[in-house]
Amino acid sequence: MRRIPVEARAIVTATRRWGPTLSASADILDNADCLHRANENILVCPILDMKKSVDNLEEIASVPGIDVLSMGT
Repeated sequence: MRRIPVEARAIVTATRRWGPTLSASADILDNADCLHRANENILVCPILDMKKSVDNLEEIASVPGIDVLSMGT
């Protein structure tokens, strides 16, 4: 479980796609800077939608790299 935040960030970084962005199109930032900033600001937010995950809430919340927990379905 402790590898999940690291793996989640790696997946997003490896598969990031380009879409229209105000900063890049307005010449506020170049594409490389936009990509770097986006990769530095990835949010890891597991969804706790099962009783087992809610029962293990404290253990899940203690995992380094998890930014936010979401509860519900």
